[in-house]
Amino acid sequence: MKHNDIRNWISSQRPRTFFWGSDVPGSIPAVESALSRMANDPASPIIRVRQGLYWVKPKATKFGFGRPDPMAAALVAAGPGSGPAGWSASQALGLSTQLPATPLIAVPGRPPKGLAGVDFVGRSNLSRCDLNQSEIAVLEVMRDFPDFTDRSKTWADAATQIHNQIVMGRVDRNRLLTCARNERNRRVRDRAQQLMEV
Repeated sequence: MKHNDIRNWISSQRPRTFFWGSDVPGSIPAVESALSRMANDPASPIIRVRQGLYWVKPKATKFGFGRPDPMAAALVAAGPGSGPAGWSASQALGLSTQLPATPLIAVPGRPPKGLAGVDFVGRSNLSRCDLNQSEIAVLEVMRDFPDFTDRSKTWADAATQIHNQIVMGRVDRNRLLTCARNERNRRVRDRAQQLMEV
C-alpha cells in the first residue's frame, strides 16, 4: 500500500477514533514507516498515542485539534477486560462525584506501558477478558468498597447502583458472577454472591 493509500484509509476513519497500525491494510513495514512519518508531522491527520496506537484528529477549531482522552486511550491500549478502577470505577457507577487527578485502569495481566496521564493496576483473573467496562467497574467497587466512594454512601447504595446497571443492560448478572468466582479477593466473591441472591 502506498503512502497516499494509507492517508486515504485514515481519511475514511471517523474523527476522534483510535486505530492500531495493524488495522491499516498493507505490508506491516510500509504501514509502520508511513504512520511514523505522518505522526511526526504536525499537519498530519493523526496523533501517535503509543507504539502502534493512533488517534484520528478532528477538524481544527480556533483552539486547535485537541488531544485524545487519556482514559479512552488507556482502555483501548489495555484491551479486553480492562475498565475503570479506584475513584474512576466509583464515579462510573455514580457512587462518587470525585474526579480522579489521574484515572486508574484495571487490566487483566500485565499493564501496558508508554501512556501518560493514566495509572494501571494489574489483576490476575483472566476471565475478566469476557467482561465489558461497566462490569469491570462493578468488580472494582466490590473489591474496594468503602474506599474510593463518597463517605455518605453505604453498601446498600452501591448494591442499588449495581442492580441499576444490571436492569439497564450494562452489566450481565451471570457473566459478572462467573467472573467474580475466579477473583482472588474474597470480598469480591462474597459481595457478588450477595448481589445474586437479591
